Amino acid sequence: MIKSAPLRSLLSLFLILLLGLSLAGSITIITSEEVAADSYKKPNPPPKKVNKAKNTTTKTKSLSGIGKKATPIKTKAANKKANRKQITLLKKNTSKRSISDKSKLALESLRISKAKDKASHNSLRFGRQDMIYGLTNHGGLTKLINKHGGRRLDDIYGHPSQNQSWGAHSKNSMDQHIKSGGKIRFHLDGIKNNDMKNLLKNKGEWANATTSIELRYLRDNWPRFKNNVHFYKNGEHKEPPWKTLNSQ
Repeated sequence: MIKSAPLRSLLSLFLILLLGLSLAGSITIITSEEVAADSYKKPNPPPKKVNKAKNTTTKTKSLSGIGKKATPIKTKAANKKANRKQITLLKKNTSKRSISDKSKLALESLRISKAKDKASHNSLRFGRQDMIYGLTNHGGLTKLINKHGGRRLDDIYGHPSQNQSWGAHSKNSMDQHIKSGGKIRFHLDGIKNNDMKNLLKNKGEWANATTSIELRYLRDNWPRFKNNVHFYKNGEHKEPPWKTLNSQ
């Protein structure tokens, strides 16, 4: 046991120094371990960029996906207004087209009708044994035969006998021609409606003309002649004149 006071003081100082060194080493070790542990921690990721731009008030949509600019969506009111405008324009254009189309159709129909009439007049042809009737003044009947064919009454049955009129000879010739299966083509060119009314009623200055006698004979015996007698005017096939006058 140390009894000397200086030695005890020195020993105490040494113990205090030793204790201080021990505490300092502990602190250093702890600090080194913490630093080492911290060194193994993953670094924090960089902060994400935040787009602070405000959204625009106009909504957009892509028409076909990627690579094309977006088109603003129209409001319902704007769409309705645009639709109404398109419908109005469509109606106007349709009306114009319909009027134009109708006019073109009418003109085309008229052109076709005239072409058909002209073609029928030019292409009208009769058989060699078809008997042609009509007015004989000014050579009209001869012109018809030269243009459309057929033969005159006297070319087939000759002239009437000495005691026979042309009217009687014509009626007998028509009967004989129909019995043999022949055709009669009666042209009404040159006969006016008023004259036709009078001659069918056996009135007027043409009542006793040969053509008047022939027409009245055909009318009075039409059931027998209707399948073999045809009427024409201006190159067109016509109804029997008495039927046409009755319908007027």
